Amino acid sequence: MALSGRPMAPSERPMALSARGVRAAAAALGLFAVAFALRVLNVGYVLGGAGVRFPSGRDELYHVRKIVYQVLRFPEVLDFDPYVSFPFGAKPVWPPFLDWAIAAGVRALGVAGDALAVERVIIWLPPLLGALTVALWVEVGRRHFSLLAGGVGALLLAVLPAHHVHSQLGQVDHQVVLGLFAVLGLGLAMAWHTAPRRALAVAVGLVLAMSLVSSPGALLQILPVQAATGLWVLWATRREDAATRARSAATAHAVAALAVAPACWLAGPFPDLGAASPLVLSRFQPLWFGAGAVALAGLAGLFERTGVGVSRPRRVATVAAFTTALAALALAIPPLRETLAYAGGWFTKEEAFLTTVMETQPLLFPEGRFDAGFALRSLGPGLFVFPFAWIALAARGGLDANARPALALLLCWSAAFFVLALAQERFGNVFAPGLALVLGVAVAELHGGLGERRWAARGMVVAVVLGLVAPLLPPYQMLFGYSRLVITQGRDLVPVDSRRKVVVEEAARFLREASPPTPGFLDASQHPTYGVLTSWDDGHLVRYRAERPTVQDNFGSFADRRAWDLARRYFDQEDEEAAYAIAQQLSARYTMATGQGSGQRRDAPPQSLASRLWLRLGNAEPAGDGAPALARHRLFWLGDRSGRPRDRQRPATDRVAVFEIVPGALVEGRAEPGALVRVALELEAGGGRLWYRARSRASDAGRYRVRLPYPTDVAVSREVRAVGGYRVEAGGRAAPLEVREADVRAGATLAGPSLREEGP
Repeated sequence: MALSGRPMAPSERPMALSARGVRAAAAALGLFAVAFALRVLNVGYVLGGAGVRFPSGRDELYHVRKIVYQVLRFPEVLDFDPYVSFPFGAKPVWPPFLDWAIAAGVRALGVAGDALAVERVIIWLPPLLGALTVALWVEVGRRHFSLLAGGVGALLLAVLPAHHVHSQLGQVDHQVVLGLFAVLGLGLAMAWHTAPRRALAVAVGLVLAMSLVSSPGALLQILPVQAATGLWVLWATRREDAATRARSAATAHAVAALAVAPACWLAGPFPDLGAASPLVLSRFQPLWFGAGAVALAGLAGLFERTGVGVSRPRRVATVAAFTTALAALALAIPPLRETLAYAGGWFTKEEAFLTTVMETQPLLFPEGRFDAGFALRSLGPGLFVFPFAWIALAARGGLDANARPALALLLCWSAAFFVLALAQERFGNVFAPGLALVLGVAVAELHGGLGERRWAARGMVVAVVLGLVAPLLPPYQMLFGYSRLVITQGRDLVPVDSRRKVVVEEAARFLREASPPTPGFLDASQHPTYGVLTSWDDGHLVRYRAERPTVQDNFGSFADRRAWDLARRYFDQEDEEAAYAIAQQLSARYTMATGQGSGQRRDAPPQSLASRLWLRLGNAEPAGDGAPALARHRLFWLGDRSGRPRDRQRPATDRVAVFEIVPGALVEGRAEPGALVRVALELEAGGGRLWYRARSRASDAGRYRVRLPYPTDVAVSREVRAVGGYRVEAGGRAAPLEVREADVRAGATLAGPSLREEGP
């Protein structure tokens, strides 16, 4: 029912309903097209390079890995992955069902040739689901409020970057599915609260279960629905209505428990997280919904048969006492209490990994300081209008679950996610539908409030909508898909914020071609022989594009903590020998060095291995007594997109350097006692030239020792090779030195040139 406008006369209804239906269908189709078009504007980036590029280069790359694996090995499920948390392997915390279902769909389309063929199909799924979500929001708004409210809400959702970023072309992540289920679940729950029929209760229960099967994190978008449902039950005017609502809510919870239980059983145990963790599919979800079903069924009986149901205050007091007792019982069970406390770490950030994840930062304080621009770029000016619109709707009786149950649910749900989005930016995607529809309903109310002043009302609506939408659509965003794009290398379009990821991908592709193959990428029964050390933020991208296992990745400490801790220790080491020992323990053969280091701390210490790899490319510090050159790491590949010379000491932030970890050849020779021995080797690297410089100080006995990682007889890779031989000098004397690759790999000891005057 519309919130405003005159009621239709009986004679007008058939024709009016038909016209309204046509307008609603046209609005839904039109906004579907607009939303889809906006979400594929990044096609120049996604399909403009070698093969397919994925927009963020993060979580979607592990979904893609699983989908490709399962398409090519259908119906096998990639459950335990030896390429995660190498060398230990790990079971991903994401449920396997969504990726498996996508793989099954791809197989049904007859696509099973190779990874590239699969990629070219699945990149279209996010914009299709995102546009479907927008079209569905038109219908939800129309059914429960008005076509104007639904149309404005859907238009805002179509352009909101917080929703767009998770549904753009190539963003094959579970977030777009959660957004769809949020809209579907909220729409069904609105209809259910308006008319508590059993079929609607069953549908709501099924959507709740499907949300959790897609991602256990969906519990956070389910809790506001459950809370609003509890208020809906308690706020009934008559005891009979309260009992009916409680019984219907029990049905929804029972269906959800029964539907999610098989998936929880199939997902298997996660020993490190406990048997009842809400962070993964476990016993928790069936117990949660099952307990809710039993409690609600019991309340229905109490409301019908005892004095508890006589009045609203009695019902509220009874439920409050029951809920408190149940919470106390749960907290009294130590394993459950510890599991819930650990899950709560996603908000308290007691888990150190979470402090480094951008999406867990407050919306208005993304870098620890106030930044309204960040919030505006994510949710637009409507974010700051939302509290006023919400208060206005609530003040007009919007929170009355009896008079306006759909609006009451929308207000409760959107308020919850407004608070969550302010606490952590990652909730912006789920908040976006609620934000958009609340603003849409407010615009419709404003339009209706102007009564017969038709042109004034229309002008006001147009002005308000333009004010909300226009700031989200500057020309460069419309043309290039919500990213600041620059044209590089002809027609290759690369968002500024994606440059580093593009270089990481180039490095990973090179590593796949230039490094020895290792088994297990498409056969999880085999164990790979070596791994790659990276920043955790690059782990999924490097694994997928290099087809090499990574020690840490975007799962952070929620994969195998041993690999996570060892990766941090490796990058933070100031002693290269200690770092080399860790690399040997991890069976790591390559390191990808970026400005992020391990990614586990904001700034890498200047003397750490991370800084010495990325800033100095393994060279000794200029000061004579500073950190020595790296002897166990040699440059394998070097690239950036800055156009700067390769040997600058202040690299661009998008510089990426790949190093091979080798024993190194130990060179021993003679020099004047205490003399500083300098070693230099010119290298061709990444299309430019740079110098490797090492040093050693001769002992009191006149002996020097220096370990060298580069050979002079063969190239390190097709991108890195020595230009001539080493030059060794000390005390005004210089001599050449040749080092063979076999000696570098064997860690052999070689006789170096003598740089001292020999006696008669």
